[in-house]
Amino acid sequence: RDYAFVTVYNGVFYGGSKQVTVGEYNSFVGPKWIDKKEISESEYNQGVSKYGVNGPYKTAAANPKVETVNPPKASFTEAEAKAYAKGEGEDKTVKLVPVEVTAAQYKAAPEGTSALKNGERCPSWCGVESDKKTAISQETYKELLAKKANGGFLGELSADKDANGNEIAWYEAHYYVKGWVKTTTAQLYWVETYRIEISKDAGRLGDNVGGQGFAWNQKTGQPVFIFGYPEGPHPDG
Repeated sequence: RDYAFVTVYNGVFYGGSKQVTVGEYNSFVGPKWIDKKEISESEYNQGVSKYGVNGPYKTAAANPKVETVNPPKASFTEAEAKAYAKGEGEDKTVKLVPVEVTAAQYKAAPEGTSALKNGERCPSWCGVESDKKTAISQETYKELLAKKANGGFLGELSADKDANGNEIAWYEAHYYVKGWVKTTTAQLYWVETYRIEISKDAGRLGDNVGGQGFAWNQKTGQPVFIFGYPEGPHPDG
């Protein structure tokens, strides 16, 4: 006959959660989590003053918000325009950027003026040059042809041919108009609450569910009853 003996430890059950300090949270081994609550800048400053930068009071920059806006003034000198194109204008949150369009859209766009309105043709000092053929490889040309067929390439593609009609050189060209964008970044503030899960001793197995003792030399084919304690899966498998 084969017998198997196992060590049965006391059962445990969930005893609720407990708020702890950041140090206790970091050293705790077991289920734990952090609750976050948004707060004001003033509350953040008071919290950091008390707990320091490694305490529960936190801050971080939110993802930048980029939106299309009107030009920040009615007219610009070329020097001012170039400064805004570099993001170095009087208003550092506003920038003049090239917006890529199709050749047809570019040809229909108005010529540039000192007003630098959205949608005007973009001169070379925008950082890019429109309607300029740039040599590319045959492999790139074929890749861009497929991309353009799917609407993923706005530029124009062309090829030079020899006397027999064979393609011998390949080019791409892009087109840009002026666009004004404003980028703003909000600062977020929050306080963290550190919580750990408490486990309580449920006592011995036999004291909770009773026992049937140990029997041997029993005939085969008898019903066998298996008891589980406590409910749910064992915490360590």
